[in-house]
Amino acid sequence: MVFLKMNKFSKYGKKVDSVVENHMKIIIEEIKKEIPDIISILVIGGLGRGEGSFLIKNKEVTPLNDYDIYVITKKSADFKILKKVSINATKRINDTGKFSFSQSSNLMEFYVDLRNLTFNQLKKVEPMIKYYEIRESAKVIYGRDVRKDMPNFSLKDIPYEEGIRFLMNRISILIECFHIGKITFEKRKTILYYIGKNYLT
Repeated sequence: MVFLKMNKFSKYGKKVDSVVENHMKIIIEEIKKEIPDIISILVIGGLGRGEGSFLIKNKEVTPLNDYDIYVITKKSADFKILKKVSINATKRINDTGKFSFSQSSNLMEFYVDLRNLTFNQLKKVEPMIKYYEIRESAKVIYGRDVRKDMPNFSLKDIPYEEGIRFLMNRISILIECFHIGKITFEKRKTILYYIGKNYLT
């Protein structure tokens, strides 16, 4: 079993990584409460690449965006269970947060974005950016390393349409920030964050 072994989640050093490791333990605990047939739990996105974004203020470490988590199981997990786990883990990590699944917001709010693939689905995934990222940069935080069981497609196998879709997704999130209203600190933080993500994309 792999469990948080020598993980580096950000460029901010051991203090931030220690905070994130505690968050990962909470997420694992909540997943294990509701999902019995776990094969592996992976963290992807910025944390997976070791590039997680955080606000550090008055010695408090706050995630700037969501935690992207994949749980790999023998059988498909019900969406309601995934949502329940996500809500419970999010509340335990940030009990003052304002994120809501039922109320849309264009502000950057922290939450645990929990998704599921069965092991059989993982072995047959199509050449897409998100699956390439899982295989190449995800971190295994619990269970066995299933990345080697994924199809061995290259970047050249990923359709151009995938890149366009990925870029448009980034742009649309940024556009949502520019609606009529006062530019608050939270909105400014969100705009700057997504400008950076669009530039890097």
